[in-house]
Amino acid sequence: MADADFDAVESGTSLDYLVTPDVRTDPKFRGIRIAAPALVDLDGKPDRRGGFARFIIAGSYHLDSNYLGLREDFSDHLAIVAVERRAHRAYIGRLPGIPNKVAAPDPFAGMNLTPADWAGRSVIEFFNLNLVTALGLPYAKGEYVVYAALGRYVSNVVVSRIQ
Repeated sequence: MADADFDAVESGTSLDYLVTPDVRTDPKFRGIRIAAPALVDLDGKPDRRGGFARFIIAGSYHLDSNYLGLREDFSDHLAIVAVERRAHRAYIGRLPGIPNKVAAPDPFAGMNLTPADWAGRSVIEFFNLNLVTALGLPYAKGEYVVYAALGRYVSNVVVSRIQ
């Protein structure tokens, strides 16, 4: 995978791209995986949401359907963390949702599902975001250590430089 492969990733989507980490190969895997380019151009391509550059992370997760009692609603609870190494400054946010003017009802509302109903179910989802806009990264050079977390699951760590 090359840094240029991240150019095809559209921020704010839940699509599976060439750079998206694989969580499907091992059906027993549960967790989160992310990928990011090694280098981001400070004065590179701005994104459509007003970011000065595209610092894209592509991620995926495979979790048991009712992990933490969230009933397959993981995206709103996934934390994204980027720590700038030199200043030790942490930027933390939640995975931004995909804008939708129509409120989606809970598909499980009124079903009174028990833990046995959830047993054996799992969900795989993808996420793509620009850390510049999602976390409000400053317009400055820096090296970032990035990971995602939800409950006991912490993704792999990626290191990217903005230069």
